[in-house]
Amino acid sequence: FGLMKPFAAVTFVNYNSYVVMLCIAAPFLYALLFKGGIIDRVSSLIALIFTFVVLAFNTSRGGIICFVISLFFYIIFTFLKGGKFKKVVLVTLLVLGSSFLISNFTDIELLEPLIRRSESTGLLEDNSRTDVWSRSIELSAKYLFIGTGCGSMPYALEHYYPSKLNFCHNYFLEILLEYGLVIFLVWFTK
Repeated sequence: FGLMKPFAAVTFVNYNSYVVMLCIAAPFLYALLFKGGIIDRVSSLIALIFTFVVLAFNTSRGGIICFVISLFFYIIFTFLKGGKFKKVVLVTLLVLGSSFLISNFTDIELLEPLIRRSESTGLLEDNSRTDVWSRSIELSAKYLFIGTGCGSMPYALEHYYPSKLNFCHNYFLEILLEYGLVIFLVWFTK
């Protein structure tokens, strides 16, 4: 789209894969706030702040929703275990307050891209993804569902659909497009 925006991806090629890993880790980080010692609790709190910052920086709507859902379950679990309301408020304020400080006192604008995205297309609407998904299925059919080859997804999509999004944004469709129907079915049934 003519924009250059850095994303946090660490060693992952696609920052969405990194977001998925962080979302999987979030409930375990919350669990450390209950079970761990003081070092575990402090490190998990720092990791939770880092996770929220990365999710906001990557403008990952699904990641932020996942983070909020795991925070919701953390709050419920705290109350069911007889935890104190102060602990929940403290953790929530530390995560949100740290994010606010990072956003306001650095050049990193955390929630601004997410707000801009929600104003232009709606926060949960995703027509561009459904277009990419349909192009991925069309391209799979063009290759007779035998696959375009390992790692070829962005190149194949760019070749047939220039100047469009060239990632499937769907792990299942990526497997289908790159490896074909047979490997997809074997992988899916395992």
